[in-house]
Amino acid sequence: MLTAMDDEESVFRSLGAGATGYLHKHSSQQEILAAIREVREGGSVISPGIARLVVRSFQPRVDHDLSQREAEVLTKLCDGENYRSIADMLFISSNTVKAHIKNIYVKLHVNTRAEAVRLAMRDRLV
Repeated sequence: MLTAMDDEESVFRSLGAGATGYLHKHSSQQEILAAIREVREGGSVISPGIARLVVRSFQPRVDHDLSQREAEVLTKLCDGENYRSIADMLFISSNTVKAHIKNIYVKLHVNTRAEAVRLAMRDRLV
């Protein structure tokens, strides 16, 4: 597979469908040719960034002691929802959402929404 897609779903869908290699389209011409030779000889080739993604998928999730409700709020944050819409979806007040987010920041040791979302994705909290 030679592609620009490097998200977990695309990688695993391709490998599950029988791909024996997975290279990002920005691989050099030499890397692509070497990969074709390797696969033709029965081997398998995966770009380093993709290999890290595969390895990470087998590592246990990091536990940050979030409550179930905090995890729900964090998931909504990762989905791009704002405080008001999170409150409406979870049938809680905006102030309660703010309190949960404050707790999330403390438990994740972050100061911004972007940091919380990045950490949640990295540690597979959502």
